[in-house]
Order: sequence, then structure tokens, then C-alpha cells
Amino acid sequence: VGAGPLLAAIGKAFAELRAAGRWVGSGPRLFAVQAAGCAPIARAFREGAPVRAWARPDTAAGALADPLAGYVADGDRTLAAVRASGGAAIAVGDDEMARAARKLAANDGITVELSAAAAAAGWLRLREQGRIAADDVAVLVLTAADRRADQPVTTAT
Repeated sequence: VGAGPLLAAIGKAFAELRAAGRWVGSGPRLFAVQAAGCAPIARAFREGAPVRAWARPDTAAGALADPLAGYVADGDRTLAAVRASGGAAIAVGDDEMARAARKLAANDGITVELSAAAAAAGWLRLREQGRIAADDVAVLVLTAADRRADQPVTTAT
């Protein structure tokens, strides 16, 4: 996530389904994955604090390099959804995203740019840590737009 409005909206949708009696159970745990070089939401989660703007983004994952300068409330909404779901916010390095992109291409035939691979990199790490079990159902949102139309999508970063 950059500011994470899609993740916050997913959390809101499940809360509304529960409130309307259309969803039984706790709903999904939400995991916000940010680039380590620009991770204001992951930092706030780790510190148990409100989101504050990131000073200087340093990542090749440009679609995620959102310092939230001037609108940290967007990050706070995302963080609140993550916390309410029992999930977490983590930061992954550019190398982890590149590795995940290569695995998606080789194993699943899915080609994504570096920013979109953050979700897969986070999933891989959370699985390795045992925070997502092997039999858990996981939905990864692999969406990002961080290139000019004349640049090809590549997974070899």
C-alpha cells in the first residue's frame, strides 16, 4: 500500500457486512505491505503510534513511495482497518519485491511491476514467520501503476 485507501475500503466493506448481519465471523485479517524505503503506516504499526509523514522516500517501488505528507489521515484510516482486523503492517525491501515478482512470473505466469509485487513479498515473509498458516486462504491484491505507457513491464529488477 501507499496510503492504503483500497485496503481501508475492504476493511470498511467487511465491517458493513457484519453490521448488516450478512457476514458471520470476524472477517479477514488485513495486512498492509509497504516498501521499506517509504513505510509510514508500517512504522506507525510497529511503534503503536499514529501515522506521520515519511521524510524521504528511498525505493524503486514508486507506486508505493507515498510519504503521506499533508494527508496522514489517509494512512491512519488504513492503519485503523488493519488493527481492527487483527492483521499487521509490514515493510519489505526492494530485493524482496523483485524476488516475489520473479516467483509470480515463474510459478504462476503473472507478470507484475515491482510495486505490485509488494503484496506477494509480504505474503512470503508472513508465511515464513508463521503469521499466515499454510492452510489459510489468502487473497493478494496485485495492483499498481508506476510506469509511463512507453515502458514495458518487467520483473527482472
